[in-house]
Amino acid sequence: MAAFGPAPLAVTLGLAVLLVLRDFIREKRYLDLAEAARAPLGLSLLLLLGWCLLGALFSSEKTFSLITLLRTALSVLLCHVIFQQLRDKQAFFNLAVKTLLVSSAIVIGYIFIVQYLYPEALEIYAQFRSSDTKVRWAFKAFSSVAACLIPIFLWFSITKQGYWRICALILLPLAIAIIWRNGINTSRSALFGLAGSIVFLALCFILQHFSKRRFYVIFTGILITVSLFSAWLLSAMPHYPFDGMALVDIALPFPDPHRQVIWARTAEIIMDHPFMGIGLNTINLLPQAQETVTLKFAPGMVKTIEFIPSHPHNWILEIAVEAGLVGLAITFACFTILIGNLLHAIRVGQNTAWVPLGLIGVFSISSMTNFSIWTSWWQAIFFVLLALCLAAVYHHQETN
Repeated sequence: MAAFGPAPLAVTLGLAVLLVLRDFIREKRYLDLAEAARAPLGLSLLLLLGWCLLGALFSSEKTFSLITLLRTALSVLLCHVIFQQLRDKQAFFNLAVKTLLVSSAIVIGYIFIVQYLYPEALEIYAQFRSSDTKVRWAFKAFSSVAACLIPIFLWFSITKQGYWRICALILLPLAIAIIWRNGINTSRSALFGLAGSIVFLALCFILQHFSKRRFYVIFTGILITVSLFSAWLLSAMPHYPFDGMALVDIALPFPDPHRQVIWARTAEIIMDHPFMGIGLNTINLLPQAQETVTLKFAPGMVKTIEFIPSHPHNWILEIAVEAGLVGLAITFACFTILIGNLLHAIRVGQNTAWVPLGLIGVFSISSMTNFSIWTSWWQAIFFVLLALCLAAVYHHQETN
């Protein structure tokens, strides 16, 4: 449903949420929340939400910030609720897996037909859109979703049997094909996410041999090193004032010049509000973000744009500027604890934990160059898929 826009996705997820919440209340599963909240990951998430709430109360745009915080908190809660249902009900888990395969086959198959075989079939998709739709731009957002699905399809192709394995094996190359998009407007964010996740998984393969305590020390050191390098990289990007007609000449080779201008201005705002940030989902409302600049991106391509049109196009910078460097540090702590738990599961023989690690790698790395981290449908897809993958780790443990 994500391929057809936020409205169909909202209806589909809404119905699923109602069914899940019915059992959540009927079976008094909310009593388990206290136990989950006392775990290290739960405490870190509560600390993060509390810090963001404090930032929202001091934000100049309290309404936007509070709504975003509430929506994100509900997404995290929904992830836990879905995980509980999938973990404790084998039949529900099996149905969810098969439903994901069937729905992915329908959507990915349709997109493949539009992009490679019969572009006129786009008229079906156009019925869901209020504006004109072209093959060049249609489904570009879904490319990142397809990238997130690839680790799960790979898992299905190894563990499933019969027609389900065949379905997963077919979906793997089809998902890559719709990311490539016939070489026309290829989703670089999705490819970046896949390539980066391979490096991330290789790092995890090395780190799995260390104890949890040593992993925390080493991984924290890696995050600090990467953060310092990123800060140096941001300082080398074009900071205004500069000659907009010479942007291509003064910009770094990677990423594209437009993102470099956005990231440089975001870094400047971070330095103005380093501790608490400006409030979630509010950066595009700042005067510094709405200032316009005329830039030459290529020969014959000159545009006058806002410095930050909607969001920083990088989830790390987005959290740093809107929740402060403290909020970013807590976010890193949450991911570190989750990754440490999954690596511990691998050390005790639960190899299915590689699947959520792959999902985390693709999502977090592709989000460094694409959507806002506060985009509701992007959050929903990640949390639902994460709940499924974490439940799979649990079922693998029960089987062993």
